Amino acid sequence: MSIFRKTMKALGFSGEDDEFEAQPYTAENITNACIREKERQDNESDVTPSASRVGEDKEEELQLPDTLLDTLLELLNKSLPDYILAALDKEAEKKYLFDRLDKPFKEFICAVNERARESVSRKWKTEHLNLTKEMEEARVKMKELEEQRNTMQSAQLSAERQKRAVAEKVHELEARIAALE
Repeated sequence: MSIFRKTMKALGFSGEDDEFEAQPYTAENITNACIREKERQDNESDVTPSASRVGEDKEEELQLPDTLLDTLLELLNKSLPDYILAALDKEAEKKYLFDRLDKPFKEFICAVNERARESVSRKWKTEHLNLTKEMEEARVKMKELEEQRNTMQSAQLSAERQKRAVAEKVHELEARIAALE
């Protein structure tokens, strides 16, 4: 056994409570563990359909990438002497770190995601309102232009009728002049 496991046992952490301890801690396994935990929580409480959707969103938020855990472990192990580093079980250390960060980190990530969603939602609503306003203004302007076009078309038709009437009157007068001569 590694020093880390012995230390954990001495502190009262047996590690026997997790049935998936033997699995390596990849992003997929961590994600699956998060999903199983969320399903357990959902099964314990009555969930409405809208709350079910929120639960599905949170499952997506609960993914801890391997790179994050590896970076955290690297930072923590940086100060340790080489002989202790050689004796450490990296997978057990990763699991322990994941277990300790599990709830607070997930809550922090959920809070950050919620704030981001609210911010994006506000921006979307503002943009939606602006676009709706612009669209309404464009409709009003289009209606005004349509009315102007109709007015101009009726004026043009009226002018053409007057022109024809004047042309007919000229022909009539020319015919009268020709008849009088």
